[in-house]
Amino acid sequence: MEALTLTRPLHFVLVCPPIGMSTADVYRNLTLPERPRPIGPVVESLVEDRPAALGQSLFNRLQPVAETLAPALTRVRDALASLGPLLDGHLMSGSGSAYFGLCRNQGAALAAAQHLETLGLGRVRVVSCGPRAAENAS
Repeated sequence: MEALTLTRPLHFVLVCPPIGMSTADVYRNLTLPERPRPIGPVVESLVEDRPAALGQSLFNRLQPVAETLAPALTRVRDALASLGPLLDGHLMSGSGSAYFGLCRNQGAALAAAQHLETLGLGRVRVVSCGPRAAENAS
């Protein structure tokens, strides 16, 4: 495993809905494919500083399972999808139930959070990581 150095901060909006998920149930209902999905495109987009490509590479095999077990979660997914130009991509985190959106910049993250808060989907936060992220924190 190699560490990756980001050249600029990445900005995210997080949504934590008030729906709990059993990690054991999600994994118990998961069907693994014969071949794993390669991580190369994710790593390449990070190394090459291409956040839009990173957003298109995001994948979580557990998300469809969790959304089948708790269909109300699709409301969070759909709300993130509706943010269009503010996000480069969005995904459920781990086995759920939190979701994140990879935002184009800090302003987009703040605008996305403001919109999502009005929908009453749960707790909404803006977070940044990478170089100078602490300087740009909201």
